[in-house]
Amino acid sequence: MAPAVRDRDTIFIRIDRRFEPEECVGRMVIATLEDGATYLKVLRRGDLLGTWNLESVGLHEETMENLRIERVAPVEWIHCRGRFRALPKAA
Repeated sequence: MAPAVRDRDTIFIRIDRRFEPEECVGRMVIATLEDGATYLKVLRRGDLLGTWNLESVGLHEETMENLRIERVAPVEWIHCRGRFRALPKAA
């Protein structure tokens, strides 16, 4: 499966306020971990209280599990090399 985001794509995120991870479960997010590492992944609940899983989209990478997240921002749009694609809302 092809990656969800390619070189030269532009990602638009919400930065108008601080989001709690609970608000973004099931959505593609930019997540910053406590160690400062930043990822573009789908946010899922972790197995342990206060932890979160980051799931890759379109690649065969392992899910990053039971992470502590410092900051999260939901992705609203991805400009895919000349066309806009809105992301579906989480169910």
